[in-house]
Amino acid sequence: GEGAAPILVYNPKPWKRSQTVHAKIWNKQLDVRSVYAYDAAGNKVKCQHTERCGYNGHYYDDFVFEAKDIPALGYKVYVFDTGDSLEPDPNALSIRSDVGDKFLRGDGQPPMNGEYIIENEYLKVTVDAVSASVVSVIDKETGFEYVKQGGKLGLVEYQEETPNNMPAWNLSPVRTRRPLADGNFRIVRNGPNLITLRAEFKINKSFVALDTSLTKGSRRVDFTVRTRWFEIGDGQKGIPTLRAYFPTGFAGGKFRYEIPFGYEEREQTAQEIPALKWVSLSDDKHSVTLVNKAKHGHRCQDDTLSLTLLRSSYAPDPYPETGDHEIEYSVVFDNKPFDITRAVREGENFNNPLSLVSAPVQEGPLPAEKSFGSILSDNVNVAAVKKTEDGSGTLIRIYELCGRSGRVQIDISGICPGAAAAYEADMLERQADTSTAAVDKGILSLDLKAWANATVIIK
Repeated sequence: GEGAAPILVYNPKPWKRSQTVHAKIWNKQLDVRSVYAYDAAGNKVKCQHTERCGYNGHYYDDFVFEAKDIPALGYKVYVFDTGDSLEPDPNALSIRSDVGDKFLRGDGQPPMNGEYIIENEYLKVTVDAVSASVVSVIDKETGFEYVKQGGKLGLVEYQEETPNNMPAWNLSPVRTRRPLADGNFRIVRNGPNLITLRAEFKINKSFVALDTSLTKGSRRVDFTVRTRWFEIGDGQKGIPTLRAYFPTGFAGGKFRYEIPFGYEEREQTAQEIPALKWVSLSDDKHSVTLVNKAKHGHRCQDDTLSLTLLRSSYAPDPYPETGDHEIEYSVVFDNKPFDITRAVREGENFNNPLSLVSAPVQEGPLPAEKSFGSILSDNVNVAAVKKTEDGSGTLIRIYELCGRSGRVQIDISGICPGAAAAYEADMLERQADTSTAAVDKGILSLDLKAWANATVIIK
């Protein structure tokens, strides 16, 4: 129709993926109650309207929809337009409460002493309104309870550490703990594709809001902390800190955390340990993976993961954290034992979400859906793709994840069209004395040892 709006969804990672995403449609007169996203094959998915906002004489509508099977390192074009209603989706999100359904429709302020149950096709999640934390996550396929009995997963605590001589470097024992509770609780998103519950708290001079979200088609529960932080540490008060806790239903689970080019397994300990994008706790049947963006301080003790969100040390910088923060992290619940490839991809996906770009209607040589390259061997990951320093070729750096030596393959047909030769190099891009790399019909292959990394130059 005349109001149709094309959107290009781009996947920056070299594997196919699906994700629930937000699309902004500018200045279109659409009936927001019946908007669908259509792909080139004519398939359509229901869009959930979340808000209309004005900006400098213009306006946009925000829609949430499930972008399915976006090609590896590629794109897919959707067209947003109105359409006839679909049959009810059995996998649409649902929410119910023990405090009355009128609050689920937005009629009034929900009380702060109830529980809210949100479900998608994989998970049944119960949220405690007092703390905005998750008191139960049940796997709908296996019936497994991922949350420790009596525990509160995602609980955020305000803490104060005892002073020490080097507070920016050294952690101290915690002498004050105050779980966030009894704030202002409300439902901010309630639809078939996204449900978000929000609680707002006051801590001394600071403001903290915690969002807990579930999306369609996902095994993740997403958390976002927004805070205006004015807590300042000193040599008497100590070190104000904000931490999130994730008690799991495991008993003696194995703790693994991401390091550069791999992972390491450690014993559970109260000591804070750095990790990159994820840590995982698992037994022989299930796993819980905590993924984060730019927050690296983790602990795992008594089958409980924790993540340090903010820590106001007072020397050498007296005000290192003062100001506004938005902190995102997520917990992935998997009814399979730990798998390094899945953990790495969850961390990469969380830190590199699908990108959406408004696209005009125009003629061009490219199709409405295309992949420019993909990983063909599931035991490797791509760490870098760039032009060589002398500009004569393309460099790809990969590493082995699973401890399996062998020949690996990567489709580079769209990255390096017409590639005729490939050779291994060192970190300074000097050609190695021996090389197993070869390229044939757009497929790069080479021998890679377990846990090793390799730099390949393609010309």
